[in-house]
Amino acid sequence: MNKAIVAGWLLKDPEENGKAIKFTISVTRDYKNSKGEYEKDLIRCVAFGQTGNYIKEYCHKGDLIGVDGQITTSKYEKDGKTQYNTEIMASNVRKLSNNTNTTPKEENALKEPKNELEQNVKDMDLGW
Repeated sequence: MNKAIVAGWLLKDPEENGKAIKFTISVTRDYKNSKGEYEKDLIRCVAFGQTGNYIKEYCHKGDLIGVDGQITTSKYEKDGKTQYNTEIMASNVRKLSNNTNTTPKEENALKEPKNELEQNVKDMDLGW
């Protein structure tokens, strides 16, 4: 069985790449490292069709989203070296920080970071 369900913050607005919509989320681990800090995993995701259209239209940098899909792997050659890529092929995405009863001004306030972790996530840029 290949099933992945994750929730995390979008690091930047989703990007269109041909028919694919690519995005990266930051997921906080459940435990602290030896420095007493929570570590984060940066997870690349890709979506197509209606799921991709939803992400492109409604999800933006800093939003908390849930992703349901399958883990996919691929490899390619770059500069004579084999490179590996792992990502989630999203089949379903939900915007978890959405509040349909807010005005645009209130919605922007919801996107403001509430703590240092959220601020760090909003400031990250993977260059992907």
